[in-house]
Amino acid sequence: VAKPPQLRSVRDLPLVQLSALSDNADVTSCSVVDTDLSHKVIKSLGIKSSRITKLHALGATLSNFLAVDCGLVDVDLSGASLAEVRLERCVVTGSRLSGSQIYEGSMTDVVFEECKMDMTNFRNTKLKRVEFKNCILADADFSGASLVDVMFQNCDLDQAQFSGCVIKALDLEGSLVSGIQGTTYLKGAQVSIDQLISLAPALARDLGIIVKVDDDHNEKTS
Repeated sequence: VAKPPQLRSVRDLPLVQLSALSDNADVTSCSVVDTDLSHKVIKSLGIKSSRITKLHALGATLSNFLAVDCGLVDVDLSGASLAEVRLERCVVTGSRLSGSQIYEGSMTDVVFEECKMDMTNFRNTKLKRVEFKNCILADADFSGASLVDVMFQNCDLDQAQFSGCVIKALDLEGSLVSGIQGTTYLKGAQVSIDQLISLAPALARDLGIIVKVDDDHNEKTS
């Protein structure tokens, strides 16, 4: 279970906007509201012990982005480049990260809830005690990622790619898994009987198993 962030009440945090941020900025113990960083390029941004609401960073490049003990609500990072991002003890709720680049980063004690994360690139990212709850992760790419104590609860994982990933304790509880790619790398994952049945065609494909339907079966079903 992910450890919760250590956050003060929003009433105790000063309001700030990040629109005029420069490189190597460090924001601590603030409430960030209605900020637009869309398509901006910022080198090295650190946010700690803060609450972030309605941050728009569509297509932005946020290099070496660090967030520790933060709550993020209604954030739009669609198409953003967050290579080598580092998140620790964060909760991300009701946000969009469609097509974002989060490769070669690290996430520890992070919860994503009700987030749209289709086509997000998590390649070679290290995830430890990370929970995805009710998220859309269709076509997400976890190739080469490290997944330690990770849970996908009631998520859409249609066509999500897991080739080359290393797993230690992965729970796919209630998630759509029928179109997952790279199923042979899901060793140790926890699924239900119904999910196992849904995974069967993908497993057969990835293992090169040819399913032969005999003539008697065709006659009975015709």
